[in-house]
Amino acid sequence: MTRPRCSGRLAAARHLQLRGLNIVARVQNLADGDEICITEEVYGAPDVAEIVAPYPLTKSEVQLKGVSNAMSIYRLTQMDMT
Repeated sequence: MTRPRCSGRLAAARHLQLRGLNIVARVQNLADGDEICITEEVYGAPDVAEIVAPYPLTKSEVQLKGVSNAMSIYRLTQMDMT
């Protein structure tokens, strides 16, 4: 029995989906225990900048494995409550 073949568009969409998951996993691994790391794409999404505004935020450029260009990453750290 032969398996049905994916169309070119479906295969390309699946490739992009898997690439996105790889980027998410790599960005997540950049965060220390008291941090959350997000990409510039996430930061630019509606309402995100407003939601994270109360938290200390630093932006840096990182080179992720498997990604040809450096990416902007935002690190949100826990607020000091002392």
